[in-house]
Amino acid sequence: MLDKPVVAVATHTHIDHIGSHHEFDYCIVHSSEAAHLSRRKRVSLISADWNPQDLQCIVDAGYNLAEKLITAYPHHGSIWKP
Repeated sequence: MLDKPVVAVATHTHIDHIGSHHEFDYCIVHSSEAAHLSRRKRVSLISADWNPQDLQCIVDAGYNLAEKLITAYPHHGSIWKP
């Protein structure tokens, strides 16, 4: 257990950088992007669930997206010890 609040800091609000921000009680972002972050929509890690326009932006940038955007999750005890 942490004795201080955990704060998620977004350098910008591209969908691939704020996908889990909705899970934090405290988030910080530049004021020009605060409205976008405040929507705090849940983002799936399955590319078919994404908005087609967001997907197209990523494809246009030269990235190939798999169906699942992450295939492994860390588990308790794998990296840190309480």
